[in-house]
Amino acid sequence: MPLQSVELVLDAATDAAVRGLWQALAQAGLPSQADHRGPTNAPHVTLAAVPVVTATAEEALASLAARLPLPLELAAPTLLGERRPALVLPVERDGAVDVLHHRVLGALSSPSTADEPPWVPHVTLARRLPEDLAPQALALARSLPTPTAGTATALRRWDPEARRAWLVG
Repeated sequence: MPLQSVELVLDAATDAAVRGLWQALAQAGLPSQADHRGPTNAPHVTLAAVPVVTATAEEALASLAARLPLPLELAAPTLLGERRPALVLPVERDGAVDVLHHRVLGALSSPSTADEPPWVPHVTLARRLPEDLAPQALALARSLPTPTAGTATALRRWDPEARRAWLVG
């Protein structure tokens, strides 16, 4: 069963900067999120992913969405994962980001467990990079101006089975 996600939506300026990075990668002939033409494809930070989101959880998420906006610090582009890594802009984990992440997990009744990989908040620039292209994509991304700060302005839900995304709250 595909997992439904809860995501942070970025402010317009940060969204545009990330889309600019997507375009630069694509124009260089490298894999990029710009290659994903779906109408729901947008820069975001995934907070959690679970098999089912109940109506009760949706209500709790709406109350969390009311606490936004939330400032975000972004780090330099890096590779995430070993085999066919993702090219990402990491989001610095601070108290507010971690608290929101844990509250979202609590709303979803999905506490993190020891067997799950640790949560690494990030904005994806490219997924599943072939091993031979990863260094080139990283070098290009690092050579470009990248946002160092942004704002999470809303919570968004993504249901991959329905192929639908919507703002919460």
